[in-house]
Amino acid sequence: MNSIIKSFILVFMLMFPAGISAQVIRTIQTVSASASVSGTADVVLITSGSGITLTLPGSPATGRTIVVGNHSTADVTLSPAIRTRNGVSSAVLPKDRLTFEPGISKNFMTVIWDGTYWRLID
Repeated sequence: MNSIIKSFILVFMLMFPAGISAQVIRTIQTVSASASVSGTADVVLITSGSGITLTLPGSPATGRTIVVGNHSTADVTLSPAIRTRNGVSSAVLPKDRLTFEPGISKNFMTVIWDGTYWRLID
């Protein structure tokens, strides 16, 4: 091997040692009263309160995902309503475990912006 290739391999090995993996860092927004999702949040935790409306971004980048968890003592209204896999619109994230579709019960959801609608993806 010539010295340029050897130098490149050495630098690459120093920059990316074995066993190092990428880490995803999430931005968490906590909410205890009506609020809009911040421009950087990808996890929203509703921690307390009642009569809460959570406003999702109106025109985010296509593919943006947000995880919303309701740990309050009341249902949370989502604005705009999200679309479920079966095409139904839902504007409520209940305080208790919910069933959007047969067999899917939880009090959190992950939604994705498809360029037109917020859609439930899990």
